[in-house]
Amino acid sequence: MNKPLSAAALERRRELDLLRTLPELLTHHLEKRADMPIYTQWSAKEKTWKTYSVKETVDRVNVWRHALAAEGLNRGERVAMLLPNCFTAVVFDQAALACALTPVPLHAVDTAGSSSYIMNDSQARVLVTAKKAKWEAIRDTEPHSFLKTVVITDDEVEDHKEDGIRVVGVEAWLAGGAGAELPAGPEPTDLAALVYTSGTTGKPKGVMLTHRALIANINGVLGNLCPNTDDVWLSFLPLSHTFERIASYYLALGCGNLVAFNRNIGLLQEDLRIVRPTIMMSVPRVYEKIYSKIQDRLAQKSPFVKKMFNWAVNVGWR
Repeated sequence: MNKPLSAAALERRRELDLLRTLPELLTHHLEKRADMPIYTQWSAKEKTWKTYSVKETVDRVNVWRHALAAEGLNRGERVAMLLPNCFTAVVFDQAALACALTPVPLHAVDTAGSSSYIMNDSQARVLVTAKKAKWEAIRDTEPHSFLKTVVITDDEVEDHKEDGIRVVGVEAWLAGGAGAELPAGPEPTDLAALVYTSGTTGKPKGVMLTHRALIANINGVLGNLCPNTDDVWLSFLPLSHTFERIASYYLALGCGNLVAFNRNIGLLQEDLRIVRPTIMMSVPRVYEKIYSKIQDRLAQKSPFVKKMFNWAVNVGWR
């Protein structure tokens, strides 16, 4: 990005230099810009895009912090997340980090067997997932002796136990955390995530990432990608991957940019038109598919339209 940074963006860059742990990426905005919008996503219930401010996000994170604290977990214990990119995924991650727990992000479209293996290998104590069926598929693959609680965010579910594991709806679980004493926050050397490899050469392996390492990664990316305060991100790559977590999540949050969550990959092009992001992390295959669709449509147009299109592209490159 070649555009000069605004004074506000430079101020936020200086603030980032002072941060030591990942929860501070959110909370450092609270005093100066509590009403700043930082997340937006489509609400299927309300049939509209819903936006959350810094304060609304912090308030929701604190509710989740109390619920996690009520689980009575020890510092560093693992808590797994099987969710699509969404506001709740960020809230869960921030709450877990603030409780000095270690998030284990699972790929939302991975097989039940792979998710089950990662949960057992990481010794995850809590699983948060959107659908009851997701948990049931994981449950039926193998025993989960370390797992204590499963929280279902989207489906209605009766609070019950399955082989000693509590399965509970998110609102009942959050309500049960009210008044729980919050543990001390993390240190820079504490684990901030166990991010598992794809397992193409064997079983997936958990990569141990500390707060200090991820903060260093953020500052490293800032040497090449310098967001301004008015930049808007579109997040669609899985948050179970370090690439998306570092850039579209942690970097954007630290810089105080608005992040929009893609509804699903099938609606990516429509969301691009609606959100009009200025920054988007992607992989070559996605760009290739978009390019191919444009070329297919262009092939059906008149020579004049093709000429005008190619002229506009050349102007854009210049």
